[in-house]
Parts: sequence; C-alpha cells; structure tokens
Amino acid sequence: MKYRPKKVALIIATWPNFELLCPNFTGMQDGLKDLKIDFKVFTCRPAFNKNEVIEYKPDLIVYGLPDMGLKGWGRELREVLPDSKIVFWYGDYHKNLEAKADMSHIDCMFVSNNASSNWHKQNWKVPRCEYLPLGASIKVGEFNDKYNFPVVFIGHKLFIGHGQIRARKIQEIQNEIMGFQVLNGNAQSNPKLREKIMKEVPNIYFSSKICLDMNTFSGIKGYTSNRAWVISACGGFAISEYWPQSEEFFPEGTRVWFKTIPEAIEKIKYYLSHDEEREKIRLAGLENAKNHTYDKRWLQMFSML
Repeated sequence: MKYRPKKVALIIATWPNFELLCPNFTGMQDGLKDLKIDFKVFTCRPAFNKNEVIEYKPDLIVYGLPDMGLKGWGRELREVLPDSKIVFWYGDYHKNLEAKADMSHIDCMFVSNNASSNWHKQNWKVPRCEYLPLGASIKVGEFNDKYNFPVVFIGHKLFIGHGQIRARKIQEIQNEIMGFQVLNGNAQSNPKLREKIMKEVPNIYFSSKICLDMNTFSGIKGYTSNRAWVISACGGFAISEYWPQSEEFFPEGTRVWFKTIPEAIEKIKYYLSHDEEREKIRLAGLENAKNHTYDKRWLQMFSML
C-alpha cells in the first residue's frame, strides 16, 4: 500500500505568514488542500508549544527550520509520537552554516538542491537525504501599469556577506538597462516594506516585461529555490541565471537562461524589443509551472516514505 498521511503537522516560523508563495509554507498548504489531506500549522518562532502538536496526533510532521534540532524539540516529539514520520523539507544550500542542528531523529531530509546532501548528513546527523525540488504555487497576477517595468528584480541587493556577489551582478545590469527596478524586500531592514511587496508579487511579475531571476548562490546543481518557479507561476517572463540540472525542469522555450552578465544584458535588450517571442515564452513558462505544483511534490515525497 502506498504511503499517504491522514494528518500533517507543518511547523513554521511566524514571519512567512505575510510572505506570498513562501516555498515551505504557502505552497505546501496549497498542495495539501488540493490533495484533500488534513493539516494544521504550528509555529516554532518565537516559541514552540509541543503539546499542541502532540494533541493534534499527526502521522506526518514536516518542518524546514533548524530550530527543531538545535533546541531538541524534534527529539521530544519523536519520543512522544514514535509512530509518526518526521521529515525536514527545504534544505537550502549553505556554504558555511555555524548551526549544527541534530536531525538524527527524523526519517528523511528533503533538500531543494542536489549539492548539499553529504554536508547535511555530516553536520546535521541526517540519517537519510533525498532530492525533492521546490514547486510552483500558481497565482497569476493582474496587470497594473504602475508595475509595467522594463525589468524588475524582487529581493535584497546587499553588498555584504554571501549576498554581495549577486549584488554586484545586479548593479552591473542596472548600469546598462534603463528603467531596471530593484524592489528590496529585506525583512530585517524594513519588514513592512517586505510585507507590502510580497503581497503584490503576482501583479509585479505579471505586469513587468522581464523579471530577473538570480539566486544568492550560483552554479549549484539542482538549486530549485523559490525563485525557480514563482515568476512563471505568477504569469511573468523570466530571464534566469543558469544552474546545472535546470534542463530537467524547464524544457526549451519555457525560460531564457544566461551564464554571464554580458549575456544577460544582451538577452534582456533582445527580448525587450521582441514582444511576440517574449509572450510565447511567458505563456509556455506558465504552462510548464503547472506541471510542478506542490500537490505533485507531496506525492513525490510520499512515494519515498
């Protein structure tokens, strides 16, 4: 008999409550609703009440934050709910992560990239790691002329830490493309602005001619961050920085890729002046995103449990 849980506990932090399409949370909930599986959301920041989870009696517990291992909460749940499956889903790529969470109590960790499985096994004591890409939550926007930018990028542009490489790349493109808008959604510096921007994400991506897709890290195999899907899922046209294995998810004609900044600038200028080609790719990208929704990702997960 194929595994299919009846009750799923999603353990999250409070901050994604306002963030549309946050990969581990809104998309996950959409998928479970589509599959008609009962679920309940619990928070672990700023505090965690394990008794609420225990009383719910889930047969699958899912979380995507290291707090559950760092603070021992996950092990406590395992002791009380020995028959429930516990998984960690997201597993973002990290070059240097100081926190070495103890995840030895989980059944499986599902990583959103194909490059850090061994790292998590060594540093987080994960017994088993599987590649499960993030997915798309289809929320096509409405056209709004105030967002009719030639090019838009949503995200932080910080010239510090691991974000500075991307920031320099974005700045180089801005220097060459007139009207390129960077909407800074940095939660730490301005959470209210982030909330406002995130609520408008579908309309911004749908209304802009070109949406730039660049991750903080580049060149990571199978790196399906939220950015991989959100632009197409909102009905936008994406020009994306290439990552290995992307061909498995994006057939030719569903997205435009670049490997260097000069190439990105060249392609941005080309597609700004070729409306029909841009529209054809935009529509194909949206149809492709529908093949990678979270109900399908959940079923992939269940098949591995």
